[in-house]
Amino acid sequence: MSSLPDGLKIPADILRECEESVEYVQLVADLLLLRDDVEPTAVEPVTSASDSYAKCRDTIVARTKGLAILVRDLTVQVRGEKLSEVSRTLRSTAEAVIALTEAATHAAYTIGVADPRSKPAQPGLIDRYRFSRARYGITSACRKFSKEYGSLTEQQIVQVSSQIAANLTVLTEACRMAADIAPDPMSQDQYRQCAKSISGATAALLSAIKAYARSRQDKDREKCVIFSKPLFETIDAVMAFSSLPEYSGMPAKMSDKGKAAQSAILGGAMAIVSSCIRLFTCSTSLVQSREDPTQWQKMMQCCKAISDSTKLLSGALRDNSITGSQRAPFFAVNTQE
Repeated sequence: MSSLPDGLKIPADILRECEESVEYVQLVADLLLLRDDVEPTAVEPVTSASDSYAKCRDTIVARTKGLAILVRDLTVQVRGEKLSEVSRTLRSTAEAVIALTEAATHAAYTIGVADPRSKPAQPGLIDRYRFSRARYGITSACRKFSKEYGSLTEQQIVQVSSQIAANLTVLTEACRMAADIAPDPMSQDQYRQCAKSISGATAALLSAIKAYARSRQDKDREKCVIFSKPLFETIDAVMAFSSLPEYSGMPAKMSDKGKAAQSAILGGAMAIVSSCIRLFTCSTSLVQSREDPTQWQKMMQCCKAISDSTKLLSGALRDNSITGSQRAPFFAVNTQE
């Protein structure tokens, strides 16, 4: 039986936020931690491997401290009656785990290719990770037009439109950049057309959303669902096209030493991801059964597992370091003609 205070029911947004947080974190883990080939994920340019590794290490330390605070806040909110804050904390925790995972992946790649016997990766024309994240951003936004979400407020519709537009920019910019470096005129033109196709499909979807915002009728809401499908088909086609051998680049070749160092860091990051996913699901169960001692025990076990996992990652970062003489390039020279 649920043990919520009288008259207080678990909000549907907590359940959905938990599901989306698990899904998003798992997606990032699949893209970064569970791949056979690891690539750098840093956004800002760096001057050397040692500089980049130090930045990642500092970022991870800061993120782990922030994660500990969020985990503590979530525990307090679930224990008390501040259910209105749980969804926001779940979302913030997921974002912290994703940022930590990105930094750890970059550090793992950097330490791996810093070994003189390793060979850095040759990048593909499209950054598959950012492209996949942008697709997910549009997917999660369009999901809100399904009937299970109920009626959307005007603010929610604006937020959905903004989320779609922001991720559209990521996708089209990726296609335009690919067109600039594609190996031949035909491929360059294909990527330009890809950008136009994505923009066109998105324009049709945003027009449907605008019509729904005015009418708030189910028939116009259904049109949003209908027009989202060709957009996803177009994005998936670009991803499949970019996965062809002539466009996908080459993975790094790690030495045994580099691979061992890389695996230690990725293992620590994966431990954090797994522990946080269990925390998300446990939090939702606990909100519904707060007087169940077994649920509280599971919650405390999740918190301890997260703490232990951050120590594991910190230890892997501490045990592996890059000296000034280990300044391997992040990427190999692109040899495509």
